[in-house]
Amino acid sequence: MKKSELRNIIREEIQLLKEREMYSDNLKKLHLAINQKEYDKAMINVRKEAGWSQSDAEYMLKKYRKDLKYKGSKFYKAPPEIPKEKLKKVSWNERSYKKWIKDMSGNGGANHASDIAQNAEHEDGLIDYVKKQIKKNYGDESPLERIQWDIEMYA
Repeated sequence: MKKSELRNIIREEIQLLKEREMYSDNLKKLHLAINQKEYDKAMINVRKEAGWSQSDAEYMLKKYRKDLKYKGSKFYKAPPEIPKEKLKKVSWNERSYKKWIKDMSGNGGANHASDIAQNAEHEDGLIDYVKKQIKKNYGDESPLERIQWDIEMYA
């Protein structure tokens, strides 16, 4: 690629950035108005700020929406909220626990066993399972210590 071609590409990108910056925050708020009251309030602010007439402000709003490739109604509609997925409760057993320990101890995990044990709190149900195993075996260590020692043992 020649220097002149590169300069032209850079100039075009700078021009695009300048065009995007020409839209004020009030114009963006006007675009995001979700009802007539907010729309009217934002329209007044846009007209005051830029000294535009009503038709100028509407034209700039249309131009802004065209640049955004927005194809919608007069009022902005927020995207629907994504429903939160219910996390499946993991049922821990001896086999799944040993598999998890082996996975964590691999690739040098034993060197960071204490950190991995701390992060085990984020594994759903793991701490409860380890507590049950400690009670069953009449141990007196904390679950995090037990997890750390198991990771170190499998290394």
